[in-house]
Amino acid sequence: MKTIKVRHMMSIVYGDATVRLDGNLTPEVRRLFTSGQCHALAVALNELLGWRIAVCIDMRGEETHFVVVSPNGRFADVNGLHDTVAGVRGEYCEPCYVLQCYRHFGFYKPNMVFARHFAPIVAESFTKDEEAA
Repeated sequence: MKTIKVRHMMSIVYGDATVRLDGNLTPEVRRLFTSGQCHALAVALNELLGWRIAVCIDMRGEETHFVVVSPNGRFADVNGLHDTVAGVRGEYCEPCYVLQCYRHFGFYKPNMVFARHFAPIVAESFTKDEEAA
């Protein structure tokens, strides 16, 4: 009997771009995780690494971005590790819970399939830097 392998390539439509789940951190993927799905990535990184989630707050008191916080206190998102909150679009960050990410009304519904697909790829890009620190 002949075995046929079917490779299923998932993609999602985000705004005017179609983002493929091929494992590459393309500009479209980075835009997705900085403009609407940062909360999903923060939850996925929390699940993967156990790092706590924090929400960044701007000077008007509005939530602007979700990140995870490394054991060394650095802020991590799709663009890597940041030593200061200013690197992740906020005046300050405060801890939050996973449930806040799911209920946050200002962001899009979290796409956890997409976030869990990219979390290991994103994490690999900064866990080496964190271990060296």
